[in-house]
Amino acid sequence: KKKSILSAYYRRQGEFSRWCESRQVALQETKVHHILTFLQEDLIKGLSLSSLKVQAATLGTIKGELEGFPIGCHLHVINFFKVVRLIKPPFRLVLPQWDLNLVFNALIRPTFEHLTEIHDQTLILHTIPGLTYLVVFGIVLTDSWSSG
Repeated sequence: KKKSILSAYYRRQGEFSRWCESRQVALQETKVHHILTFLQEDLIKGLSLSSLKVQAATLGTIKGELEGFPIGCHLHVINFFKVVRLIKPPFRLVLPQWDLNLVFNALIRPTFEHLTEIHDQTLILHTIPGLTYLVVFGIVLTDSWSSG
């Protein structure tokens, strides 16, 4: 995995270890209610559902299975995520954000430069590739028409 992902995992593992120590719970003896309390505190801090799911996956790398299930597959954790989705649904913009001033400025600007304002060298550099494309396309079209 990428270094940034691994460092985030290690950071979260450290936070959970400190959280367990502050509650005098041995890391390997944590139960589902400890995991849910930890996730609940992150929810209160403002983490989104997807971030909480990443947290659960991170905790799974520490704890492994929880009462015979991977943490994300434990019934209580699944129900926790369902409730989180209900009380804090994912926010998606229906329309893309855009800047009205930018649009208006683009609309009032002249669309094209006048040919008399363009330097000859610039005009040649931009015209030749287009002409080359037209010539090649014409040859291919003519060739396919004459052979068909």
